[in-house]
Amino acid sequence: MYEKIKTWLKKINPCYVIITVLVCIIIFLSCLLFRSNIYDNGNTINDIRTELDRIEETKSDIAGTAEQLEQSTSTIEGGLNDLQDRIESIEISNSISQDASNKIDELIGECQSIIEQVRKQHE
Repeated sequence: MYEKIKTWLKKINPCYVIITVLVCIIIFLSCLLFRSNIYDNGNTINDIRTELDRIEETKSDIAGTAEQLEQSTSTIEGGLNDLQDRIESIEISNSISQDASNKIDELIGECQSIIEQVRKQHE
């Protein structure tokens, strides 16, 4: 394998190697010399860490709120089921009351007819 690399390096024109090395050196030096123009918006590492901590706290607050919403939803669903049961029992009671009212109306009608018959007999 070393021989393959050696033959490959012999095939490469030395001018290309020199030019490539010079370009790399120029890029490296430009990064070192002109890096003062790279701005960080005044953010230090501590500021960034503080911001990340705030973001994590906000994330945990949101997760807590989501759990509370799920609990509230479960409570509301339970309340709705209770209301549905109560509505059904009220409907049953209403039906029973309606039947009782109809029977009372029939009894009143019968009583009135009995009273009329008694009056006719006493006349």
